[in-house]
Amino acid sequence: MADSRVRSPALLSYGAEPSALGGRPHDWIRLSLAATGAAALVSLVAPAAPVSVRAAIYLVGMVGLNLPHGAVENWLNLVGRPRVRTAGYAAAFLAGVAAFAAVLLAWPVAGVLLAMAIATAKAGSGDLAVMAQVRGAAHLRGPVHRLLAGVTRGGAVMALPLTLHPGAFDAFAGIMVATVDPAAMGSMGATLAALRPWLGIVWAGAALAHLGLGVVSAWHDTEARRPWGVDVLETAVLAALFAAAPPLIAVGVYFPLWYSARQTARALAAAPDAGARRSRARRTRGAWLGLIGLLAGTLATAALLAAVLPHALPSGQWLADGVALWTLIISAVALPHVVLAGWLDRAPGIWHTAA
Repeated sequence: MADSRVRSPALLSYGAEPSALGGRPHDWIRLSLAATGAAALVSLVAPAAPVSVRAAIYLVGMVGLNLPHGAVENWLNLVGRPRVRTAGYAAAFLAGVAAFAAVLLAWPVAGVLLAMAIATAKAGSGDLAVMAQVRGAAHLRGPVHRLLAGVTRGGAVMALPLTLHPGAFDAFAGIMVATVDPAAMGSMGATLAALRPWLGIVWAGAALAHLGLGVVSAWHDTEARRPWGVDVLETAVLAALFAAAPPLIAVGVYFPLWYSARQTARALAAAPDAGARRSRARRTRGAWLGLIGLLAGTLATAALLAAVLPHALPSGQWLADGVALWTLIISAVALPHVVLAGWLDRAPGIWHTAA
């Protein structure tokens, strides 16, 4: 896991201090907490929004706000790396997109379950990285505790809406499956019904174990008390959002205003290193070429997936169908991103200045 000495390649390329690139890291953390908390409160007191409004909020958040940040994340993964590695990254990324599409077309129920797992992994690993880089993780002791923390944060994104909003969750999961095979909707519903109680129990158990181990850490180590308290607050806000808000609104708020804001804070958390800045600046062109290749390939894959799906608009309601189709496309893109970004974090390190 990255430590406090790592550097952001985005900052190296621009040659700017964090204050020149959008404020201090903790400003973005505060934004994520405020926006998520406000969405949870509004969902608690406001009347239920029509499905069309929920779908519109989801699409604005996921397409208008979150998609640009996804492109920046890939650029961060590529900048400063040799062109051979950039080409390998792009090839592996596109192979992952194709693999997801193949699973979805061959086994649509498994494809939708894989999309759920991807969202969970992306959310959990992202929050763990931000804890280590920005918020502090002194209360997390050992790999088991970190795993429990990741399951708690990432599981809230899927396990809570699946458990607490079964009707809305199952409806859109059914539409996603119906893009491939409408006859599989019954199998999708039966699968979710069987998983629902178990996933709820697993998430609740992981959350209690994670927070309980944090109590032990805070009791024995004064340096762990503040990060544990922050973790409790943030976990409570996340749980409130996904418990109170309809799934489309919760996801449409979470990924742009929580996940992306916190990854931006992570990128801003370290100042650039002057020597590495000069070295990496010479390689920036290769990163841009790699990003252009990824975007072109991803858009082509998305268009191809939309074209080959037997029933791209299964319900006849373009907003609802748009949500299902976009979720499948973004899941295809997220699968290689989660795998490759996770590997780069553990190996060369996305945020390290060493060439």
